[in-house]
Amino acid sequence: METDAIKYLVHERPLKREIGSLRSTVQQLALEMDVSVAVGIGFGETAASAEINARKAIRHSKKKEISGIVVIQEDGVMIESVGQEEQLAYTFRSNDKELLDKLNQANISVKTYKKIEALIDRMGWDGFTSSDLASHLSMTVRNAQRIISGLSESGLVEYKGEELQSPRGRPRKIYMLKK
Repeated sequence: METDAIKYLVHERPLKREIGSLRSTVQQLALEMDVSVAVGIGFGETAASAEINARKAIRHSKKKEISGIVVIQEDGVMIESVGQEEQLAYTFRSNDKELLDKLNQANISVKTYKKIEALIDRMGWDGFTSSDLASHLSMTVRNAQRIISGLSESGLVEYKGEELQSPRGRPRKIYMLKK
């Protein structure tokens, strides 16, 4: 069983005051009903554009493994895990033709690239491994390796070094995003 909540707003102020209460309600619903609760909130210049953003947010929230709140602002910024320590804000749009061409060559979406970029900024990493990405973005290590490989081939990521996890096995490769 799955529960959806859609909210669309023309102004952000009411949400900022109520986010703690909303998060607590979502957690309580998920526990009491033993269901995954997907919440999407959209902002926009008009009610129609806010509703479109809310529907996008709910679709994205449904893809997440755990209950949480996703917000899409009127400027296209998506915020995952709203009000939590692991909150991540990024845009899923870009007007940079060169970046778009490279991402298209790597077969990586703008959203995925921007999410990785936001994670690296939030964590303060000067280098990262495929395991780092996999664990923080809830994906398999193999998928993270595929993404890094594509970004590397297109010139958006560069090899920085290696780290040895244990005396046995291969060292992990460390990468960094090119700015």
